[in-house]
Amino acid sequence: MALLLWSCQTAFVPANQPLPQNAQGMPEYRSGYALLPMLQRPQGEVVFIMAFSGGGKRSAAFAHGVLRGLRQIPVVENGRTRSLLDELDYIAAVSGGSFPAMHYGLYHDRSFEIFPREFLKVDINAYVYGTYLLPWNWEWLVNPFYGTNDRMAEVYDRLMFRGATYADLLRQGLPVISIDATDIANGIAFSFTQQRLSGAVLADRPDQPYAGLPRCASANRSTGGMGRDDRRAVASGVVGEDCQSLSRPGAH
Repeated sequence: MALLLWSCQTAFVPANQPLPQNAQGMPEYRSGYALLPMLQRPQGEVVFIMAFSGGGKRSAAFAHGVLRGLRQIPVVENGRTRSLLDELDYIAAVSGGSFPAMHYGLYHDRSFEIFPREFLKVDINAYVYGTYLLPWNWEWLVNPFYGTNDRMAEVYDRLMFRGATYADLLRQGLPVISIDATDIANGIAFSFTQQRLSGAVLADRPDQPYAGLPRCASANRSTGGMGRDDRRAVASGVVGEDCQSLSRPGAH
């Protein structure tokens, strides 16, 4: 069995592409997916920021309900009526609250149709148990570059995010979605925006995977979110040791 699993494992970690350098040899940062550059076209006269706390599916359901409620509140500005949700510029989220935030940032109004069936009504625990009990999910036993968190990133990507990246979020525009975790190595908060990612890993990350970031936020442990699929999907965020590589000076 061990030999069979080893033959199927994929021990490969893609390298981040380094940032371009200026004439002085210093990295050039792009503003990209971050609040200030995107506020050049604000939703209204007031910057409207929300924060979603953690608490598993209960917090996810509550935050999703808040978004639904905001959509029902009218706002009249210069004779034009919009919903209060249309005024939203930024969402900061952790743990369970990160799922509805990320889903809304990616799908906007369509999220209200599909998020309940794609996450709230799905038995996520069954996927967690399957990671440990089903032999075909045991790559984490033999591949040093693949952990149980990478497995859950693949699950989230399949259920909700479908290979989405930060480039997809940038195309959707406001609100900016900031998934937050804790960098234990340095004792600081870490927000997954392009500006913060570029500063941490010295690499341009519009193709940063999306679906794994909730795992970092849920664990609240480290700067994670990369995993082996960090060049492709929103779903590849990780926790623990894999996340800590982001905070290493000069990491690529």
